Amino acid sequence: MDVEQRLREFHAQAAPDPIAVKALLQATVGSANENPRTSFDQVVASVKQSWALYLTAASMACLVFAFTGFSFHEQGSLNERTERTVREVAMNHITHLKSEHESSSIVELDLVMQQLPFALKVPEHLRKNFTVAGSRYCSLAGHLAAHIKLRNIHDGKLSSLFVALLEQDLKSIGLESQTVAGVDVELFNEDGLFYALASR
Repeated sequence: MDVEQRLREFHAQAAPDPIAVKALLQATVGSANENPRTSFDQVVASVKQSWALYLTAASMACLVFAFTGFSFHEQGSLNERTERTVREVAMNHITHLKSEHESSSIVELDLVMQQLPFALKVPEHLRKNFTVAGSRYCSLAGHLAAHIKLRNIHDGKLSSLFVALLEQDLKSIGLESQTVAGVDVELFNEDGLFYALASR
């Protein structure tokens, strides 16, 4: 149900009841002969108060609906951005693009990839199971990044580690693990860098 329909239903429910208004008028008729002006003023004041409450409630409802719609939109945008990033990482991994720089040393790769605005490094928990096999420039979520190829020391399979500077917009991407097209993708942050690990 959209916001416009919800507002119409709220107005229909919150509007002053015509029967209640009629009863209010009848209740004051009896005292009109004694002090007509006072009775009339009381009726007008009661009606004004009723409408004031109604308008206040309607305004609050508009704010609530607007905020709720904005929150849903923002949440949807963030989830969509995370999904796009995960799909981008999976696609880059399965294309098996050739490395621009081949070396088993992350220090050497960092020295030759001078266009990166950060020092290239592999997180410690990955160094226990992987060795570096090469690297190339790529894009990650719209940012210049490095695509590092890692070789598993146990089975020899290649994984992809994508690294970018942790810019403000990347901080909003969900840190999670997903499987897309048979590719396991893990997103995480460490030491001011944004990482995406892809494996099959």
